[in-house]
Amino acid sequence: MPHNFYLRFARNLKIFIKILFCNGSLIDFSFDLCYYFLIHNAHLKTKLTQKQGKNMEQKIHTWLSDKSSFFIATIFICVFVLLYVTTNRIPTFYGPFELPKLFYEDQIPLIPETTLVYLSLFLYVVISSLLLPRHSLNQAAIIFMYILIFHTLVFIFFPTIYPRSELAGQTGIFNWIMNAIHTLDAPRNCFPSLHVSLPFTLAFVWKKIDKRVGNIFIFWSILIAISTLTTKQHYILDVFGAIFISFVLVKIKFKNPQPSFL
Repeated sequence: MPHNFYLRFARNLKIFIKILFCNGSLIDFSFDLCYYFLIHNAHLKTKLTQKQGKNMEQKIHTWLSDKSSFFIATIFICVFVLLYVTTNRIPTFYGPFELPKLFYEDQIPLIPETTLVYLSLFLYVVISSLLLPRHSLNQAAIIFMYILIFHTLVFIFFPTIYPRSELAGQTGIFNWIMNAIHTLDAPRNCFPSLHVSLPFTLAFVWKKIDKRVGNIFIFWSILIAISTLTTKQHYILDVFGAIFISFVLVKIKFKNPQPSFL
């Protein structure tokens, strides 16, 4: 397919998403980064410099400055769901691949009751975002942008699949919720776990602000990570990979934490 076709398609897609999210700075930088890795256009390579990246981050800070914390938390969730569902459903060029299981991973039981912990991610994002100091929340939003870009690229170019257990014949409210999750969420987009990256990113940000509150969110994040195993959504490798990525990005990108009012 001609190279110009890809550029026209990418530009039209960028315009559509900018209209959808009303966030030109974030989308511009995200797409420029995707162009750099996917299209390898010479003009975009020279355009995407470290200086421009920092300028884009400053523009994102400015755009977020007059937005409420609840609005930012809502954006977290909406973008998370949109990108995850999109990459979860599109056909893959090859694969998907099963990852090796570690330790006694096969011995981890399927526990439908832990779906409540698994779904608590969305409550977690709202609570932790509302409590974060404003400047720190803006930085967390930028880190989350990088995490989404990285995860999306991996989901597209290294698709993985999890061999799920069946719940046929089992009844009860938790089994119904478990079946609903398995129906809505195809067993792909495993490595690394975006369901684990998001809470640990916010938890590591909190650790830099207030260790006491950070430990609470770390504990909650660990419970969510365990629930991805007991609901048979992810491998152990997915969990470790997600935690590592979150830790590294927060370490690199999170600067000048503000004190917490808690």
